[in-house]
Amino acid sequence: MKLIQIRKNICLPILAAAIFIAMLPLIGLLTGTAFSTGLYGANYQEASLDTDPRRYWFMIKLELAIVAFLLFRAKFTFPLFHATYVAILNFRENHKFIANFILYLIVPVIVVAFCIFLIAYFEL
Repeated sequence: MKLIQIRKNICLPILAAAIFIAMLPLIGLLTGTAFSTGLYGANYQEASLDTDPRRYWFMIKLELAIVAFLLFRAKFTFPLFHATYVAILNFRENHKFIANFILYLIVPVIVVAFCIFLIAYFEL
């Protein structure tokens, strides 16, 4: 099974999202003020080319990278990841007790232990 594959048709919802997000750096390049809307407008950020050029170009490059990723996802798909997702859903449906035990007990314990290890290792 291939890891990456070209889609037969371009995914229009992803393409629409890419076009919408592409407006942010375009407006920023035209006006000299880069902005990011954030989540529900709560994390609104703005950087002017005159006052903070480093932050301005960082925001423009970040938004262009997001647009490039969305355009890539609109044209390419990952069948191996999709097959893995379907296999996990089938396993979860056929073995509910084992899947719930792993998902709700084992995974959180491992994640918390890993976080504690990182805190201890980096002495935060």
